[in-house]
Amino acid sequence: ESERFVFLTPCAKTKPYYLSSSYRQIYLHFIALARTMQRTPLVVSDACGLVAYDDIPPEVSGYAFCYELAPALLSPRARGFVVSRLRTILTGKDVMGCLPSHFAGIVTETIGTDWRNLWHGDLVDMKRRAKRLAL
Repeated sequence: ESERFVFLTPCAKTKPYYLSSSYRQIYLHFIALARTMQRTPLVVSDACGLVAYDDIPPEVSGYAFCYELAPALLSPRARGFVVSRLRTILTGKDVMGCLPSHFAGIVTETIGTDWRNLWHGDLVDMKRRAKRLAL
């Protein structure tokens, strides 16, 4: 991606992505916010790096994107690979996101603390914040 302004959201455990309750209750609202800010939404996909949100067609996302591993399950070598790929993609970008700590840690490891994360609190707090965005 050549876009300078990006917005990161995590991939969802439930596939296809659009059926995930966390996607519908939280991330969809933050993706809409990102678009109003002229940011390109990117989905952090644990094992492979980043996938453009617009490249996840609903009719195939359940089949094409079922390979994620939780960051805690990545071996040091695999984590290094993910960080390396993310660094290639995110270096020089203005990065913002809505990522829980296990995803945010990988981004911070990749580009340092020079990015803004809108995730605060727990899942319940984030559902409340997303509801306010939807109003």
